[in-house]
This record gives sequence, C-alpha cells and structure tokens, in this order.
Amino acid sequence: MNVSIYTSKEDLLTIKDDWTKLNQSINTHSPFLSWEWINEWWSTYETRLPNSSSLQIICIRDDKDQLFCIMPFFSTKISSINGKLNILKLAGTEFESSDYLDILIADKYSIEFIFDLFDLPEIKLLFNNFDKIVLNNLLQDSALWKIQNEFIQKRNYPTFSKRTSICPYMDLPESEEELLKNLSKNMKSGLRRTRNKINKDPDLDIHRITEANEIDTTIQALFDLHDQRFTDQEKDTKFVFEKRGRFHQNIAKTFLGLGQLAFYTAKFKDEIIGCLYCYVFNNRVMYMQAGFNPDYAKYALGNQLILKAITDGIEIKNIEFDFMRGNESYKTKWTASKRYLYQLEFGLSFKGKMDVHFNRLLFNSKRIIKKLIRKEE
Repeated sequence: MNVSIYTSKEDLLTIKDDWTKLNQSINTHSPFLSWEWINEWWSTYETRLPNSSSLQIICIRDDKDQLFCIMPFFSTKISSINGKLNILKLAGTEFESSDYLDILIADKYSIEFIFDLFDLPEIKLLFNNFDKIVLNNLLQDSALWKIQNEFIQKRNYPTFSKRTSICPYMDLPESEEELLKNLSKNMKSGLRRTRNKINKDPDLDIHRITEANEIDTTIQALFDLHDQRFTDQEKDTKFVFEKRGRFHQNIAKTFLGLGQLAFYTAKFKDEIIGCLYCYVFNNRVMYMQAGFNPDYAKYALGNQLILKAITDGIEIKNIEFDFMRGNESYKTKWTASKRYLYQLEFGLSFKGKMDVHFNRLLFNSKRIIKKLIRKEE
C-alpha cells in the first residue's frame, strides 16, 4: 500500500478525479464528503482558521495504484484547560453544517482492516504530531464510529463520545397518494387546503432553480428570509450571509451543474417570499436550509415547498427525504424516523489524554446535575 498526505489546496486539485470516483462507488449518505464540498469549504474558510491550520488529507492506494481510502482531516489548534492543543478534525467541521462525516473507504473492506490502516507507518508518524483527534457529526454506522472499540481495546486510547444532533428523515413511498396516507389527518388536510390557495392565486408561483445565474440572488434571499424569521422570533442564528453567503453561492452553483441541487422558491409577483434549499445525493433529498416571509403564513410555504421537494423526489425514484440536523416540531409532523449524530474524541499525547478525561468528567457531571434538578422540580 502507498500512503500520501496532501496538505494544500494545490494538492487537493491533483486528486479530484480519483476522489470523485471513490466517493461515487461507496454507499455514503453525504455530499459533505464530496471533493467539491471539501474543496469549497477549504477555499472559503482557510483564512478564518488559526494560521497553523492545514489540510491533512490521507490517501491510501493499493498495489495497483487504485485509491481505496481517503481520511479527510485538517489540523488546527484549540485552547483548553490543558493549554494549547494540536488537534486533527474532519474537514468540513468548522463554520458549515457538514453532517454525516467519515473517512471514505471502498465498501468491501472490514472494520478490522480499516483499523489496521491506522498502524501504517506514515499515519502513525502523522498522529505523533497531535494531542487529540476530534471527530464531529458521525453516524453510528460510520467507519470511524465503528472502529472506536478497536482503539480503546488495542491502543488503550482514552475516548469520549456524546450525541450531538437528531436528524429526522423519511423513507419515500412510491407515490404522493401513499405519502399523504401516512400523514396525520390534520397534516393532510392542511397540505391540501394551502395547496389549493396557492393554485388559485395567479400571483404566487413555486419554481425550482435551473439556471446558474439565478443562484446568487436566490441565496441572498434565502439568508434574508431566514434572518427575518429568526429576528421575529428574537433568536440568534449562525446562518448569516456575511459569514457564509459566498460559500453557499459557490457550492450551489457547483451542485446545480452536477445535478445535485434542489433549490425552490415561492414568488409573489416578483418578490421571493419563500426558499427551500436542498441537495440531492445518492438518491436522497437533503434539506439544507429554508426561509419564509411570515406575512404570507396563510400559504404554509414551508410545508408546501417541502411537499414539492418530496414529490419531485418520488417522481425520480429517490428513496429518502432527509431533514438533516435539528428536531424542530415541523419535521416531526412529517416523520417519526430519526438518526443521530455523535462527537468522538481520542487522546493521543499526555495532554490530549488528560483533555479527553476532563471532557468526559465534565459532560457526566453536567448530566448528573441535570437529573438532580429534575428530581427537585
């Protein structure tokens, strides 16, 4: 086997084709492991990371020079109770909602084989430079989650894990009729009633973005509508155009060109009053973000745009609508199915191991205190 470690944007460009070929060959939930997402993420946010940060993309090829594993890490520094720590994290972790992260590896390889890859000299040498590995947004069926017991038992690494997010999802039926049958009576009647209102209003139109020149203004509208909703609710949001708008304008254009964008608008006359921003990947529709003008609440635009995205997905034989992270009540009206995201930490150096122990102790202490408070109440 041959191991290469790529540390710059220029390096990343050289492996685009091989990365894409591997990603398309495996059963992954995630567009957030695509070369396009990681490349755009690094291009946009590199300058906002500490100066010492760099990509640490580990690529492993077999004896025939075929790429069969990518470990998409980046290095950075954090402050902790144990001082400054050098850590490895999965690329895409910071700034953006990159769910379902993992390593990319051909499906045929076992968990034992994957664990053994971490014993390759080049990887062990790399890990010697770091205090801790922090892995965010892992599913329980991800390779990195599955190998944690191997690390505990065979390496004696201290670990700390916690559940961080709930991701509701819906298995798509074969028809809209079957979809509606599975919804509650109130939900079903509400969808039909508000759809009739939309159909009867000649000034209101639901449209799917098909041209790249529509992207910039529609992304801006999405951010504005999202901000308006949060302002009205007197809540803070991290989805702010000045911080994240350029990234989403660029990645939306890229995914549109790849046939992986499902971006819908509701317009009243010429004004965008609602947006639903989704990705389509591996036969799944993935809800990324939405925004709506509350002045048009009578149309229930959120549910109507979701219904449009779902029925479009059914039409082209998609198998799932993923509401992504967040357990908001409107999602549970569509589905009761959920999956969970986890954070996992491994201590490597003495300082890193102490930090993992401290984080575990702090987390468990908070959990005990919450239980005691509930009992008192």
